[in-house]
Amino acid sequence: MNTQLRVFDLPEYAGFPVKLRAKESCIYGVVFASYVRRKHEPDTTNDFVKRVRKAGRDVGFRYHDGPFPLLTPVYEHVPVKLLQANYLVSLYIGLWRPEAAEKGHSKGERLSVKRVMTASA
Repeated sequence: MNTQLRVFDLPEYAGFPVKLRAKESCIYGVVFASYVRRKHEPDTTNDFVKRVRKAGRDVGFRYHDGPFPLLTPVYEHVPVKLLQANYLVSLYIGLWRPEAAEKGHSKGERLSVKRVMTASA
């Protein structure tokens, strides 16, 4: 996300005028986290969500209006059959911003993410 998180300073995007009206110069990013497991495997969804949130916190992200990163379920444990196997799928979303935004850093400064977490179930 660190390569995408930056100030948007174009007067037009996709043919539409852009008029940013926020009083703050905070930059936000939308985080999606999906978890897939086979139906017969143990459910470690909560551990997965905790790991993603911890990874976000470790590199300095927080929820848009809270002190630490949160993930809200879009859907959980939806049964899916793929290639004759049964899976359960969950999707989570969060609106995160760098903590650096409240510590007086310039709005053009980017948060340096030193590690990327990938998880597989």
